[in-house]
Amino acid sequence: MTILSNCITKKQANKARKLVRQAKREFESKIAKNIKKDSKSFFKYVRSKSNAKSFVDLRTDEKGNLISDDKQMGELLNTFFSSVFTNETTEALPTVKQFFNGDTDEKLCDVTITPDMVHKKLNKLKMNKAPGVDFVGTKMLVKLSDVVSEVVAIWFNKSIIN
Repeated sequence: MTILSNCITKKQANKARKLVRQAKREFESKIAKNIKKDSKSFFKYVRSKSNAKSFVDLRTDEKGNLISDDKQMGELLNTFFSSVFTNETTEALPTVKQFFNGDTDEKLCDVTITPDMVHKKLNKLKMNKAPGVDFVGTKMLVKLSDVVSEVVAIWFNKSIIN
């Protein structure tokens, strides 16, 4: 047996590449088909292929110094949002268009969000979801649903008042 017999031929290398591409397509197809059952794997794969990594790190300032003070973290978050959003005056706001075309008595006016409704929705959250930039995870929301449901219901009701 010679040393050359251990080497891969060009034909074998091309065949190997073809098999790898086929396996990748089959893997991606399997993940896409199972997205309803296993969305976590799908989004993990998509994130692994993405070059864009967006994350607001409230633990360090722009110089890389570690922040542990809540007030400093709040100021850092404020600075981030100020850099992302534009500053607009209230005089230049557009007028709201009326989209409801029915009679006044057909309007949906008496909508009330109850703490029980909020509690039920919070308890239906999927436990495998990642927390947002506020680091509030699903487990925390579910465990605290008895405590926060009333306040969240008040917020929702105040936000939908005409």
